Amino acid sequence: MRLWDIESDQGLSLKGRFQRDADGNEVWVVIGKRSWRWIEGAWFELEASEVFDDPLYIGEPGSLR
Repeated sequence: MRLWDIESDQGLSLKGRFQRDADGNEVWVVIGKRSWRWIEGAWFELEASEVFDDPLYIGEPGSLR
C-alpha cells in the first residue's frame, strides 16, 4: 500500500497510509520518525529519516519477535 508524504513543522519524517484494522475497518495510519547517529561519543540528529513502505508487525512472519 502506498505511503503519502505529510509535511511537519515538528522535525519529524511523516508518512500516512490507509490500512485495515483487526475488525476490517479502513483506518488512516500516520508514522512519525526522528533519527540520530552516534558519532565520536555524541548523538547528532539526522536531517531526515527513511520511513519504510512495508512495515513488519510483531508476531508476523519476518518480524524480530
